[in-house]
Amino acid sequence: MATAKHIREFHIDLFYDEEAGVYGATSEGIPGLFLEAETVGGIMDALVEYAPELIEHNLKIPLDSGRFRFVVGSAEVIPAEGAGKQKTPAGKIPRPQMEVSFPRMEDYIPAAMA
Repeated sequence: MATAKHIREFHIDLFYDEEAGVYGATSEGIPGLFLEAETVGGIMDALVEYAPELIEHNLKIPLDSGRFRFVVGSAEVIPAEGAGKQKTPAGKIPRPQMEVSFPRMEDYIPAAMA
């Protein structure tokens, strides 16, 4: 009988730095995670690429132990210097959620076929 793999949930804090013009992501639950990208989609792509390695190395959780769910728990805008009190409402930042299983199927696709 197949056993269900455990789903581990990690909360991600997403921010937008107006001065730098980039989105960023951190997580108290994933030591060492600090990502920057031009779009929220870029952040999510980087999250899938880098977070599992940090989880495996820093938290000693093997990638084949189950699935990881990344949930954006907070979103904020860091206003540009001199912008005063005006800042974009954080509610305008998308708050995606994703679930990733490891090993991933693309890990088994030969480079020649990718």
